[in-house]
Amino acid sequence: MLPTIETARLSLRPVNAALIDALVLGDRAAFGALLGGELPPGDLFPPLTQDFFEYMRSWFTDHPGEDAWTWFGVDRARGIAVVNGGFGFGPDADGVVTLGYSTYPSEEGHGYASELASGLVEWALAERGAPAVLATIPPAHHASIRVAERAGLVLAGTAVDAEVGEVLVFRRDR
Repeated sequence: MLPTIETARLSLRPVNAALIDALVLGDRAAFGALLGGELPPGDLFPPLTQDFFEYMRSWFTDHPGEDAWTWFGVDRARGIAVVNGGFGFGPDADGVVTLGYSTYPSEEGHGYASELASGLVEWALAERGAPAVLATIPPAHHASIRVAERAGLVLAGTAVDAEVGEVLVFRRDR
């Protein structure tokens, strides 16, 4: 079972099958009760994550008892889920994890993605022993690049993503 990770302002709470069911079904009350933090008003999903969470729902069915390596960041002072992030479904064959993150639009500009990313990167390197953390980011996503840099990742090259084309590859080694 994945831990809750505490940062300066956030509790990074791992997802589970019941939480993802509530999210995908649009049950805000059940989601809030399971997470221990309400969704912000407006969007149900952080940007660009709906397909991922719908896939995750079926993934949990096919992988009972496994961890999805994904967290929601809850602002402890307000009890609101403000950001989501994680490492897909865990490490690759070499133990390397790839970081992704998304902030709810109403919560952008407060440093939540940077705080979540830093907390997750530190956890993956120190607690899970990942040899490296990667992030692949389209060159025009300047805010995402800043988040990766604040989490200690440095530009390591480029790659081609089948969905978005060229991406910058950021990396931090243990």
